[in-house]
Amino acid sequence: MEPRLIPLNAVIAMYSNTKTSWPRPFFEAGYRLEGLELPIRLADDSKVTADAIGFRRETNSFQMHESKSGANVEVAQAQRYFRASPTYLVTALSVTIESQQPLSAQTTYACLRENEERILLGLSEAKVNVPVLSVGPNDVTAVGAPIDDPVLRDLFANPVVVPGAPPGVITVDADSPDEEFDRVVFPSLVAAMAQDRENISMVALAEEALPYYAIYPAPYRGRLRKKVASAARRAAEADSQHLEYRPPTNAEPDGLIRILATPEQADPRGRTQQYQAIQGRLGGGNRRARRAEIEGQGNLFAAADLEQELDSAKPVANDDRGEEI
Repeated sequence: MEPRLIPLNAVIAMYSNTKTSWPRPFFEAGYRLEGLELPIRLADDSKVTADAIGFRRETNSFQMHESKSGANVEVAQAQRYFRASPTYLVTALSVTIESQQPLSAQTTYACLRENEERILLGLSEAKVNVPVLSVGPNDVTAVGAPIDDPVLRDLFANPVVVPGAPPGVITVDADSPDEEFDRVVFPSLVAAMAQDRENISMVALAEEALPYYAIYPAPYRGRLRKKVASAARRAAEADSQHLEYRPPTNAEPDGLIRILATPEQADPRGRTQQYQAIQGRLGGGNRRARRAEIEGQGNLFAAADLEQELDSAKPVANDDRGEEI
């Protein structure tokens, strides 16, 4: 996981509906993650893009999150958040209104602990008074302005203890370099071989390789698919024996990967050897998705069973007649 994505992953982990060793204050307060990288259009036709947005149906409350990996605050961006309309968020995210409570929205910044003071200073100079979640190695602390939601405010009244780095749920985004996309796309292609699939579209590949792909807005999903398609094309060039990249058509506007052959047709020992060879052609162990592991969290990629097979593969002992012992 790229260091710049740590604050974003910390926020997402705190919304998780899966119980892990990482705390989940937003989930416990009734919030659910509804959107990522959402452009919010303002009344003057300008816009601000929220890195993550959560919504609590019981109180019609939105939490808009700005994830800062660096120490600089963009003044205009910070001030635009204050002009964001919760009514616009209802429409943009297609959330269901079930309560008679008035709509509300608050912006929360998330930053690395080492940048906390400069982020607070930057917000002060911008005359923007918002809560800041300071992500440290052992806790997440709410500083700056108080959180509007009283339930959340109580949950963050004291530093929220964490077991270390957040889980690497979002390991790539549209600005990540090619090699980072290779690390998440290649295992999904190998998993498709293991499933004996004939074709895999870029939409399906993106859905399998990128967690939360479905809640990005459509234009951002398009940017992600282009990066996924480029990684798929590189995989086909590296292993033309098994993979063929087919360029975009009217039916498949993002292209298609055709699986020409699969190790599943071989006997167990030959199958494992072929997968190991494929893994080598696609970059070996260095191509595997690198993410922080936390207790109780399953593998996010469909290649989990394959990796277990490869990692557990051991030489088979034979007797004098060549039969397995």
